[in-house]
Amino acid sequence: MKSFAGIVAIFSLGGLLIPFLFRVIWHFLDRSVHSDLQFIVFKLMLLLWPTSLMAFVSTQESVAETTYFLFSMAANVIFYAILGALVWLGWRKHGAFFAIAGIGMGVIWWKLLLL
Repeated sequence: MKSFAGIVAIFSLGGLLIPFLFRVIWHFLDRSVHSDLQFIVFKLMLLLWPTSLMAFVSTQESVAETTYFLFSMAANVIFYAILGALVWLGWRKHGAFFAIAGIGMGVIWWKLLLL
């Protein structure tokens, strides 16, 4: 069994890498054509990167876009760190922490998928 810091670090790393992965995917998707693939990628992005809504900006300034992306990524790392802490607590302390994590994620995903 990994330590608390190890589990939180693994989850945090996932929270850091997921935004980069989706940034690359969106770079290669053709934005001029609305397809079912874009819809699927968007919904998957909302599930795995719930703070991605912070990165959608209506400005043409690349500095502002980069800043919003970095804030969104930092929020995602924090989100995944909290999720990792709840998972570790569920494994080591009490299974009720799994319920807290599951209910919290369910509510967040439900709200995001209704967008």
